[in-house]
Amino acid sequence: MRASAIAMMCLAVFAIGILSPFPSSADSALDSKVKAKLAATLHSPLATIHITSNDEGIVWLSGTAPTADACSQAAQIASNTDGVTAVHNKMVVHQ
Repeated sequence: MRASAIAMMCLAVFAIGILSPFPSSADSALDSKVKAKLAATLHSPLATIHITSNDEGIVWLSGTAPTADACSQAAQIASNTDGVTAVHNKMVVHQ
């Protein structure tokens, strides 16, 4: 098979969502658990924290927080949530 044909097949697979380089929120119940714990604990607005998880309990945090400590605290809270097996913290400090 030619390289261009393989490339086109890969693009088609990504386009229809069979494979995705990004996590999808397959477990909205887990997202809700993490959001509830963060809302009860953090003083930062949750609108700046985006939570995505998959069916294996892996959680991705992204967005902004006012300090590096707040970013770390969000990851710690998420990791202590029932059902979470790992946390990937991509949050940044917003100045």
